[in-house]
Amino acid sequence: MTTFLQSIGYDPEFYGEYDNYIGRVCGESQNVYKIICDDTMVRTAENMHKENHPIVGDWVTYTKNGDNGAVITNILPRKTVLYRNKGNRLEKYFIAANIDYGIIVMAADRDFSVNRLERYLTIVTRSKIIPIIILNKIDLIGLAEKNQMMSDITERQKQYTLLTASMNSDDDAEKIKKCMLSGKTYSFIGSSGVGKSTIISKVLGGTELKTENISNFSDRGQHTTTSRQLLIMPDGGVLIDTPGLREIGISLDGTDAGEVFSDIQQYAQKCKFRNCTHTSEPGCAVKNAIDAHALNPDKFENFNKIRRESEYYNSTAYEKKKKDKKFGKMVKSLKSFRKNKKDRFP
Repeated sequence: MTTFLQSIGYDPEFYGEYDNYIGRVCGESQNVYKIICDDTMVRTAENMHKENHPIVGDWVTYTKNGDNGAVITNILPRKTVLYRNKGNRLEKYFIAANIDYGIIVMAADRDFSVNRLERYLTIVTRSKIIPIIILNKIDLIGLAEKNQMMSDITERQKQYTLLTASMNSDDDAEKIKKCMLSGKTYSFIGSSGVGKSTIISKVLGGTELKTENISNFSDRGQHTTTSRQLLIMPDGGVLIDTPGLREIGISLDGTDAGEVFSDIQQYAQKCKFRNCTHTSEPGCAVKNAIDAHALNPDKFENFNKIRRESEYYNSTAYEKKKKDKKFGKMVKSLKSFRKNKKDRFP
């Protein structure tokens, strides 16, 4: 295994040693993929398994196909997968794979919302990805406003690394770079316009991974390509730039929202009644904590909103499964009826 592949995230202890060709997906368009396979070589590769598409960040095995092409033969197991749920639908929208750190960027001048931040934190931490928060564009607000925003974040989510940044400052870019390690994968997450691309450009020293346009390289004509791409850092490690998220759908297992709301769940375990709704029951430890100012009421309200949304997704999934089962039985019964009719009246 080459040192280069390990510098961009390959973990021999997790993936094992492979004799055949290995690469990492760094871009995709129309089922044609860019993969980095050794040093800075970039190939296009068609996906053999149409039912199981690779996503940016995946490690794949491939075989060569002519001088400039390749065919993906297998997707290696994913350590982590970042995804969101698509609106009111049950499908998962996969964002990127094999991420170590999720860098959540919020703009101080337009996008700031602790409730929204907690949604980002939830989709990151449920995937076992370590979050880093960047409050960006602080040069566009006053000092008092900046301090208030930082206080609002740390009051509700003090366990995570919080950085402030103005991309007019080279010192801030260096501060972010110092948090990044060789061999690790960092995905930038946030709404459109919060400054993700500017931060990435600064961290990369104004340079990006130079690759040809996929549609040109594969001679398939011009199509809109994904804005998701994997970029190599000068000192090792990789960044994954993702498109701005306009909606952050969340579906969790049960009502567990993980470490983001762990303090609420700890209080809930002390409630007098096991099925306490934390509204009007006597002996509710959550209500007592809020009354004693030990628990932020806005955080609890946001938790309830995410929990209700999650319960909706899960109940919808259950109902859909019931309908699919019922439909399957109907189809099976219809086939049996037709077969019996044919046997009786050839």
